[in-house]
Amino acid sequence: MTRQNFSIEHKKPWLDEPNAAKLYFDLNNVTFSHSACNKGAARKPTRKAEIDHGNYVNYIDKKCSCDSCIEAWNAYKRSRYTPELRRAKYDRAGT
Repeated sequence: MTRQNFSIEHKKPWLDEPNAAKLYFDLNNVTFSHSACNKGAARKPTRKAEIDHGNYVNYIDKKCSCDSCIEAWNAYKRSRYTPELRRAKYDRAGT
């Protein structure tokens, strides 16, 4: 174990415990580990973030496929469409 891959880890998780401060500062609850091992045991978020439906960004970034997000995406694409751009694309690509 080197300083670059060294990590301090709590034996018993202290987060969301009623006596969290005691567990966090208890030296008997601390051990040493490799960083890679400690990262693997990290808690992952379990709930999805709330999104505001009806926004085209949700369709792209958050992969929301509800009707209002799809309609917002279609409206966004229609607002950016012009016959001149379509003609230029056709001249460039032939399709």
